[in-house]
Amino acid sequence: MTDKFIIGLDSSTQMTKAIAWSRAGQALGEGRAPVPMSRPAQGRFEQNPEDWWRACCTALANLGKEVALSQAVGLAISNQRETVGFIDKTHRALRPGIVWLDERATPLVQPFAQHFGAGALHRITGKPVDITPVVYRLHWMQRNEPETLAQSLIVDVHGCLSGRLTGECRASWTSADPFGIFDLAGKCWSEKILQALDLRAHNLPPAVRPGTVLGGVSRAAADASGLPMGLPIIAAGGDGQCAGLGANATRRGELSQAAKQIPIAANGLLVCPYLSGCMNPHWSSEARAAFFGLTPEHGPAHLYRATLEALTGEVARSIHDMQAEGVAVSRIVAVGGGATSALWLQMIADATGLPIQLSNSPEASSLGAAMSAAVGLGWFADFAEAAEAMSTTRPAQQPIEENGPIWQDLLARQDRLNRLVVAESGLQQVAQDM
Repeated sequence: MTDKFIIGLDSSTQMTKAIAWSRAGQALGEGRAPVPMSRPAQGRFEQNPEDWWRACCTALANLGKEVALSQAVGLAISNQRETVGFIDKTHRALRPGIVWLDERATPLVQPFAQHFGAGALHRITGKPVDITPVVYRLHWMQRNEPETLAQSLIVDVHGCLSGRLTGECRASWTSADPFGIFDLAGKCWSEKILQALDLRAHNLPPAVRPGTVLGGVSRAAADASGLPMGLPIIAAGGDGQCAGLGANATRRGELSQAAKQIPIAANGLLVCPYLSGCMNPHWSSEARAAFFGLTPEHGPAHLYRATLEALTGEVARSIHDMQAEGVAVSRIVAVGGGATSALWLQMIADATGLPIQLSNSPEASSLGAAMSAAVGLGWFADFAEAAEAMSTTRPAQQPIEENGPIWQDLLARQDRLNRLVVAESGLQQVAQDM
């Protein structure tokens, strides 16, 4: 008989994963299901909340082929952030959900921020003015579909799925935070921002502390998902936050091996990585990605290496900024899909001058959700204890000292390119200034 386990349900942008986790953080079984996405117009990305639920049930059914779901003792949800659904009291979608990639509200960002006060928004929510938080898409709904907005229960994926599983929608603090309407100090939806959107608190599900037991699986949800009726559902939250509790894994390919043979700075090839705008440190929704210095001598491995170097630069500059503010950083723990790339880990270690460790856990967001469930069920006293017990790391990968000065020169060149691209939203000044 399968030992008792917790299910971490990771509902991400393209895939839902249901993974059974032991108390020691061992993955006992996994089920997956794709989540379709539509693109009804340029810059618009939508998903049907019914597809979130369908993928959830399919992933759980697939998990049930590997483990006995009757042995589950709890389930917690990790969700794609900044994606919003509009449902009624019966959980029926009133319109397609708007995915975090969506840019329809871009023209409204600055006017809304100026009207409400960019400083006030930042103080309340911690969010600078940027297209990504949901608040601006809600303002778009206010202007373009006001009746639908007024009638909606506005949910993130966490709230939507918790509602389908238990009968009552609940957000966690960490799934509510990316909406840009959550009062970080009060741990509640901001009445001032809601009023600016012609909304009230009843338009949103209650937001609770991660680790809170939300309720049990209803009979209808048990029939649809294969979960045992009454199974506790515990609040977890956004995939990024959950990923901070665990780690992800992915395969290495021949491209990585080829990139290892290329020297630092990819033979002069630079990449600006802002494919769809950037957040820290420039906070520009207009910034775009670019390759600079491309020649016939560069091949796929150069493109790959230069891209990794660009992403490494973003990490290194953020850490250097933290250190400049007096934050003591002694090591890095790698999580996410690229965390098993020895090449990339060495790049980050060399660029930051810090040792970097890799977690042994294979799926960061799902494991983080499972840790939330473990705390909610009382397996552990708090998140720190859960993380200590369920997450383990390998020996640190040390920086190569002689690579440090080369990386500092590359970081400076990357920074000049990025600032020019952000400032001009184009490349007309890059050639003469580089």
